[in-house]
Amino acid sequence: MTFRAYLKDAMNVGSVFTTPDLQGAALWKPPGEWKLGNMALVRAAPELLRAFGMRLFASLQIERAVESQHPRDPHWYLAVLGTDPTAQGKGIGGALIRQVTDRCDRIGLPCYLESSKDRNVPYYERFGFEVTGETQLGKDGPTIWFMWRDPQVPETD
Repeated sequence: MTFRAYLKDAMNVGSVFTTPDLQGAALWKPPGEWKLGNMALVRAAPELLRAFGMRLFASLQIERAVESQHPRDPHWYLAVLGTDPTAQGKGIGGALIRQVTDRCDRIGLPCYLESSKDRNVPYYERFGFEVTGETQLGKDGPTIWFMWRDPQVPETD
């Protein structure tokens, strides 16, 4: 899917977190709102056709295959996390993750995400996410790692 489709959907049903200077953004979806709905797809159809052309049907099949692995238990879903390349390594992504994970810890809700980059798996593990499964998309497609984070209870002395 295109970033714009995710952004519009997150603005309608979820939470969009950014830094004041817009060097980073996180698109989080609240419990029960994780799926990119049919209306969001219809609204995004012209853009999707421009982006994927003849590969649109295959792209939608991949999207649905990943969605079929999505947990059904209530959770916050990190759909997209991005930082301007010039600002990477400065803690912006981590701050955007913690805005929701800290809240989830307080209210006792888990979080979930998918990563298509193996180098990001250890990054997300630093925030308490654990790999729960993985799948390869198509014969030569990327691997997707499914990651879950239970609410963290602070240790007491």
